[in-house]
Amino acid sequence: MGRGLSTMLESIIKEFDSKANDAFNSQDQLSGSLDRLVQELDQLQENAPLLFIVQHASRISSVKLMEWKQR
Repeated sequence: MGRGLSTMLESIIKEFDSKANDAFNSQDQLSGSLDRLVQELDQLQENAPLLFIVQHASRISSVKLMEWKQR
């Protein structure tokens, strides 16, 4: 019985580790995508001729700052 319980727990722990690793990789990819978006928005702000474009780009960029503060 102990061996069966040990095997079951080992399986559960391996599955948990796999899912945690998948979540970490997904968050890492999302963070990279957000970084690229913020860089493009910053460049847009520098080159934007219209004020409303700058304002909207600033709002979107602020979302990244909120994410960084939550970590």
